[in-house]
Amino acid sequence: MINLKSAKTSCNGNYVDIDASNYQCSSDVDAIDELTSNINSLQILEPLCSNGIPKPNEDVESVRRSPSEKSSNVHWCRSYNHILCYVWANNKGVQEALGVRPW
Repeated sequence: MINLKSAKTSCNGNYVDIDASNYQCSSDVDAIDELTSNINSLQILEPLCSNGIPKPNEDVESVRRSPSEKSSNVHWCRSYNHILCYVWANNKGVQEALGVRPW
């Protein structure tokens, strides 16, 4: 288990530019990085999620209908609010049903 006091002592308060020869500091910082890797740095109270939006060259039709099908995460993610809108808005069948004309 990581001891934050050990990291503070071994790194002399410097956690960014770590001396590669300081094994204890490197080890402590690596352990801290591992423990904090699943924290959403933009909003620490929300889960860390992928955006789930298809890449420009990905077939929109192949994207699943539900964010829960796209991800193994069972929690809500802020980015999921836009996934279905993006997928459905780019679906040719939906565009035809709504009478959307090409640009």
